[in-house]
Amino acid sequence: MFKDAHDFLLENSQFIHNEKPVYQIFNLHGASAEEKDDLLQALLADSDIWRRHNQEAKTVSSPKPRMNKAFAEGRRENIDTKLQYQGLRKVNIRDDTYVGEESDAYRSRDAEGRTKETEEGNPNSVTWTEFSAIDVNTESGLQALLNAAVPEAFHDSSARYPPPRCHHGTREQYIEMLTGFGSGTSARSEPEKILWLYGPAGVGKSAVAQSCAEALARSRNLGGSFFFSRLSRRNNPNALFPSISYQIATKAHLYGAVVDHQIRKDPTIVTKSIREQFQELFLKPIGRLQNLSTELRPFVVIIDGLDECDGHDATCDIIEIIAESARMRTTPLRWICLSRPEPHIVATFNMDDMPSLCRQVELPVSRKVDHEILLLLVDELTKVRKKFQLPESWPSEKDFQTLVDLCAGLFIYAATIIRFVNIRNALSPVDQLDAVLKLAHCIKPQPHSDHPLAELDAFYKLIMSCVPPKIFPVIQKILLVKSLNMLQWKEFVKISNVLGLSESQFRNATGSLSSVLDAKSLPVVSSQEIRFYHASFMDFLQDEERSGKFCIYSECLTGLRQELLERLNQVHTLSKDENPIPVQITWPDSPIGNEERLYRLLLRVFLCLFQSFRPLDPVTAASLQKFQFSMIPRLCNRGTFPGATFPAATFSPEKLIDQIPVSSRHKIAYLSYDPLVLWCRPRPVRVAYALGTGKNVAVCWQDRQDYWTIAPYPTFSGLWKSSAES
Repeated sequence: MFKDAHDFLLENSQFIHNEKPVYQIFNLHGASAEEKDDLLQALLADSDIWRRHNQEAKTVSSPKPRMNKAFAEGRRENIDTKLQYQGLRKVNIRDDTYVGEESDAYRSRDAEGRTKETEEGNPNSVTWTEFSAIDVNTESGLQALLNAAVPEAFHDSSARYPPPRCHHGTREQYIEMLTGFGSGTSARSEPEKILWLYGPAGVGKSAVAQSCAEALARSRNLGGSFFFSRLSRRNNPNALFPSISYQIATKAHLYGAVVDHQIRKDPTIVTKSIREQFQELFLKPIGRLQNLSTELRPFVVIIDGLDECDGHDATCDIIEIIAESARMRTTPLRWICLSRPEPHIVATFNMDDMPSLCRQVELPVSRKVDHEILLLLVDELTKVRKKFQLPESWPSEKDFQTLVDLCAGLFIYAATIIRFVNIRNALSPVDQLDAVLKLAHCIKPQPHSDHPLAELDAFYKLIMSCVPPKIFPVIQKILLVKSLNMLQWKEFVKISNVLGLSESQFRNATGSLSSVLDAKSLPVVSSQEIRFYHASFMDFLQDEERSGKFCIYSECLTGLRQELLERLNQVHTLSKDENPIPVQITWPDSPIGNEERLYRLLLRVFLCLFQSFRPLDPVTAASLQKFQFSMIPRLCNRGTFPGATFPAATFSPEKLIDQIPVSSRHKIAYLSYDPLVLWCRPRPVRVAYALGTGKNVAVCWQDRQDYWTIAPYPTFSGLWKSSAES
């Protein structure tokens, strides 16, 4: 017996026309119009995939969908009995229109049992859709899959616009190689199902991936894409397979129906481990289709930036899962992976029989691409010349040669030069270009440098040195808070309020770095996040050996720690229980909404900065000894349970202790063996920490695995008062 229309559809999919998406109508040998009507209505009533109307679908003569009474009451034996003696066959459909057994008119009965005919153009006729018209606006399995996915990581996402892509006439060899592999049209005999393109930062891997994704999408060979980015928080490994599965589901219609059905039965699929996700979202649905003599197209999947995936173990697991599938031939998918050659990734791609499963292609730093870099520079700087009406002799051939030498085979260098010359805040492109050309006389090419971005680092130093002195400390603090990757949604507003900046101050500061910062993504609505053109700039800022005085973890870190400490001390001193928390919202168009939320945001940044990056200096440690930790639970949850909960990534007393000088630890953060602390918790705890001393003391414990709670330090008088009140 068919349990529902989904099962009916899937059990009989061997009769479905698989090449053209016209399998929305079935025909029964010897069935009456009413019997056909009952069956089609059952499918309509039970499955979301039939409900969405598609403008491209043809109008099919059919009655208004209704439910057979016996079916609606749950007595499905009636339909099941009919199916036992009636055969199903494929319907030859011209222009996706329904062809009846007796005539083009479809006979049916209305609620009163009267026979009527519905012709094309009749107001009662129904517009049928193909499987691609899946309604994700309802609570469906695919909606749950979309919720677990990260659409911002797709190749055509607006969050990545404008995406990096190869300039016309550049990297053609690699684009042709990857698209040929993905479409199965490569002249090379390729038993491999995986292609790994690797190379150092700045050689254009993401641009190649984007160009290939767009080309494969045009040829309808692209199943899905995912562009990892740690700076944009697109680095969650648990979102990869739901994202790929969702994209394939919108293209492979039967696969989408199976996945939708799977998740409806078990909504926890999207929360499982990545290995279980792959099993439930790929292996089982594809296996079920194969059992029904239906196969998924050999789509290609592109995964860019594997080295930016959060966690080395998760990255290796992803590679191993894909390799195991390729080894066992459990899916027809082809996989293109791109990353830096990080040691853990190299080791995983080289283990066991991986070389026979995976084709490895290096994208090196090479002066052999100088002609392509020259092409990019000439085309783009010519646009700048015309835009600013500069002489045709600008830049000169000698200037171009100098620029090509500076780039030293790095496309990211050329792209950064173009943006730097075209910066809006500069006096003129001529002055900007002169600054770049002077750089060539200050540095010596290092073709055998241990660091492939040595020349680019010198350019980044030039960019930072061009920031006005008054703006420089402000932009450093913005970049430091950005590096925490903890402020989600409307990041501009939150950073501004944490640092006490107005909207204009924030925009002026970020505008000074428009050659490396995506200034176009700073909207009036302030709903986006700070985005960099390339991750190498943040890498540069975080490495003191590379960036020197521009490192955000040196004097900038010390200064911001002290600044936030003083600001919170002032808030604690002025706070009164009955009044709003005295914190100033400097960007009023704020999602923070009220002073208490801003206070909690300040605390999160404050605690994260004090426990991260480098030890506290003696002056800051001495100031922290006087910090009123006791005020945190009082101000965070007024009128509720007196405690404040923080994610472990934001606050951990163990990490804080590691950053405190040994001589100051007993006054700032230390283990508490007070029996009152261990006894007076909502649940028994084995370990508790005290923060501060004397009247400033508070207590904290790990409430759950990923959260820490800061609460008032218990006292006998407090216990006596609580007992009396109860």
